[in-house]
Amino acid sequence: TEAQRSANTAVSAQFQVKRIRFMPGTPVPLEKLREKLLARYGILAFSSIRAALGNSMVTGKQLQMVLTDMGLEVSRADFCMILAFFTQTDEFEAKNFMRNIIAQSPGSIDVSEVTNKFKAKFPEGNCSIDEIIACINYDVHADLAAGLELYISAYTDPDTGVLTSGGFSLLHQDMAASSPQAYAVVINNVWKL
Repeated sequence: TEAQRSANTAVSAQFQVKRIRFMPGTPVPLEKLREKLLARYGILAFSSIRAALGNSMVTGKQLQMVLTDMGLEVSRADFCMILAFFTQTDEFEAKNFMRNIIAQSPGSIDVSEVTNKFKAKFPEGNCSIDEIIACINYDVHADLAAGLELYISAYTDPDTGVLTSGGFSLLHQDMAASSPQAYAVVINNVWKL
C-alpha cells in the first residue's frame, strides 16, 4: 500500500492506480497464500487447512510442512513475512492463523438455516462422526462429499470427539467464506438432514 502511494506520486493522474487490498493490515504474502489455497481447494479451502493445522499451537516448521504437504508453494521470504506477522517466537495459535486467513469475523456468515436442520436431526445438539458421515449426500457432489468426510473431524469437540452444532456451523461458515457462490449452489444438496 505504501509503495503504491509512492509510485502514484511519481506519475501523472491518468497513470495512477487505486487499489484496495482484500486483507488490509496483513502481509501481502498472507493474501497470496489465501488465493493459492482457494484456487487449489475451492469450497473446502479453509476446512482443509483447519484439518491440517489442528486447534492448538503451531510452530513455523509445522506450518511450513503443512503448506508443502498441501501443495502450496511459498517462497522463503514470503514464509518469513507470514510467520513474523503471527509470532515473534516460533509458535502461534492455529485459531489466530485461521481467523486471519479466512479474513472474516467469526459468526459473520449466517448459516442458521443449515444449523437448524442439524439440530432438528440431532435434538441433543451433537452427533458422532459416523452419524454425520451417514448424512452426507454422495449422489450430487461426490468430490465435495468425499472432502467433507475427510475434513469433518477438524470440527469435532477435542475432548469428546463428537460434532456439536457449533462445530457444524463453523464447518459451514468456512465453506461459505471459501466460495460464497459455490456454497449457495451446493448447500441444499450436501446433506440428507
